[in-house]
Parts: sequence; C-alpha cells; structure tokens
Amino acid sequence: MSSKRIGTRTPSPSEIDEPIVRIKKRINDLGVTSKARRSFEQGQISDTDELVRLSKAELNERWGDRHWNLYSETTRILEGLGYDISDRSRW
Repeated sequence: MSSKRIGTRTPSPSEIDEPIVRIKKRINDLGVTSKARRSFEQGQISDTDELVRLSKAELNERWGDRHWNLYSETTRILEGLGYDISDRSRW
C-alpha cells in the first residue's frame, strides 16, 4: 500500500519570482460602487494610473470627510489589479 502526502503544493522558484503585472483600467471598466464612480467622474479621474497617484491630501481636498470610504474601496481595487499599494497603508 502506498502512502500519499496530503498538503499544499509548494510553488516552484520561477512562480515565486514572476513579477506581478499591474493592469491599467479605465474607471468606467471597474466594478466600483455608484458613489465611487460619481466621485471619480467629478474628480476627472479617468484610469487606475491616475487613481493610484492620488495622495491622502488630494483625496481629502477633493472629497472631504468622505474620502476614507473611497480610499478603502480604491485600495482594494488597485491591489487586485496588481498595483503596489504598500505605501498607502501608512496613511
């Protein structure tokens, strides 16, 4: 009788070293809430490259106290598209 090992597969080194490719998308092509979509349209943000460049101060200036919900939603979206959002967590 042979024994089988049950567990998770360890990724090969080439899979680990593959760079994460960021995917630029137009705001209209994102699955965002209607409130976020209106905010981006009013702020004239057309794609995710523009969105990732917004600083905390710019978000606060454009959307005031509402910017935290918008920040949270966009951070999740950007992360899912492969953008480096590590500096956003220090806000």
